[in-house]
Amino acid sequence: MSQLIVIKTNPGLFGFSYFSELPSLIYGQDKKDIHFTESNPHLQACYVLLDGEIPVGRFAIYNNTELLFGKTKALCIGSYECVDDQDTANYLLEYAKKICVEAGYNFVIGPMNGSTWESYRFSLENKEDSFFMDLNQHCYYNEQFLKTGFGKIAEYRSNVDEDLKYDLQQLDRFEVYYKSKGASFRHLDLDNVDVELFRIAEFCNLAFANNFLFTSIEPMQFVKKYIAIAGLFDPELIWIVENNVGKIQAILFAIPDHNDPSGNTLVLKTMASLPGTSFKGVTTYLARKTNQLAKAKGYQKIIHALFIKDNFSQKASLKYATGCHKDYALYGINLLAI
Repeated sequence: MSQLIVIKTNPGLFGFSYFSELPSLIYGQDKKDIHFTESNPHLQACYVLLDGEIPVGRFAIYNNTELLFGKTKALCIGSYECVDDQDTANYLLEYAKKICVEAGYNFVIGPMNGSTWESYRFSLENKEDSFFMDLNQHCYYNEQFLKTGFGKIAEYRSNVDEDLKYDLQQLDRFEVYYKSKGASFRHLDLDNVDVELFRIAEFCNLAFANNFLFTSIEPMQFVKKYIAIAGLFDPELIWIVENNVGKIQAILFAIPDHNDPSGNTLVLKTMASLPGTSFKGVTTYLARKTNQLAKAKGYQKIIHALFIKDNFSQKASLKYATGCHKDYALYGINLLAI
């Protein structure tokens, strides 16, 4: 007979080894735990569900005091992993909801590790060819959340572009136009990557301020997060657009798909401009310019990764995509309505 018990833990405390070993039990010994980071500033506590002495489920509670769903403060359930058993998931998630109620929160979001800067969302489908920085959890996690009262609060998509179209004459005309408006175009300076990342963090806090579930990130936290993978960057695939006083107006961040052994795939992770910039439409120019550069470097396809499925984002993606690569979902629950 099953003997289920939940242990509260944290890095360095008793029971954390159970928490940290669960992903390898579920996905295989060669899989790293990509859904948990000890340095996450929003981490409150970790919980692991044991069946006897065997870990069968886990989650962590993340408390981001800036996070709002609409006008309601929200707590986060993240770093979720569970065996493929609905009764086990019910026990685990009901326990998580109880903790959230006791903490005084009415709305809970999951899976989210405290903010959209960290791991969040579930894959709705698994693919062997998951790209670098993609999500690839078990699909049954979606049902586990839905069957315990959670509902979708957002959907996301990754599209693929295998045409890599661009019009060279049009690119030349737009380059002349933007430069006449005071724009300068350059690539990431890897020799000063810490300074570059700090400035990009400040830009992102402005550019994404009105995005769904956005909360700001401390620039040094951003630097620490991305400098860890800076060795995987191709600086020529990272565009920075500045105005005539050196203020960043737009960026495009693409990175080689290090999961593709053929080296034929590029991942376009971020494309943004400041609200109200005088360089209207510059991100479309950067995307087409990236197509040109990708072809020159021998890439055969670009994945436009993890954008939210709202009217604006879908319309923008249709400019580039030739097909859908993968869909994702994020969930929430109003605990007062239970």
